[in-house]
Amino acid sequence: MSYITEDVRDALFIEYETPEHIIGHCEEVAIVSKLIAKSLNKVGYSINIDLLYGASSVHDLVRLRERHDLECAKILREKGYLEESELVKKHMRYSPFNKIDDVDEQDLLCLADRLVLEDEYAGLEKRMEYIVAKVKDKKDIVDIILGKKTETKELIDGIEKKIGIKLDELCEK
Repeated sequence: MSYITEDVRDALFIEYETPEHIIGHCEEVAIVSKLIAKSLNKVGYSINIDLLYGASSVHDLVRLRERHDLECAKILREKGYLEESELVKKHMRYSPFNKIDDVDEQDLLCLADRLVLEDEYAGLEKRMEYIVAKVKDKKDIVDIILGKKTETKELIDGIEKKIGIKLDELCEK
């Protein structure tokens, strides 16, 4: 099985003219997801870090396009990265998270994406404040976001209990 390496990621960024700020975001999401995955693997999980890191590192490859999740998934599928394609395809609308004992690569990609603001780890509160501010006049969308925030907080609490450290501490190192 071949996964998206840094060389492949860099070539994709060039091919699809991904802006620097989006590259920075993808890189930070990949770092955060990998940190969490390694911590979970230390306590008995079997997260495929190569798969997760590859998918996370390109998840917003074409973020400026309409339905970038589906567009990116199509690109990855056509290039033979089928597993990464599936993870990327679901990253925008993934819900609910798996139960804590069943956490997988999809959960961690989506979680990391919800914790990173542009190119830095922001944590759940700051990231959700940013998202809500963008749609503050659309109450129905704000309600959905706040529901996702609650769901995400439950996952974070479960992970922190398993790994014995707060994600803010783990990811701000």
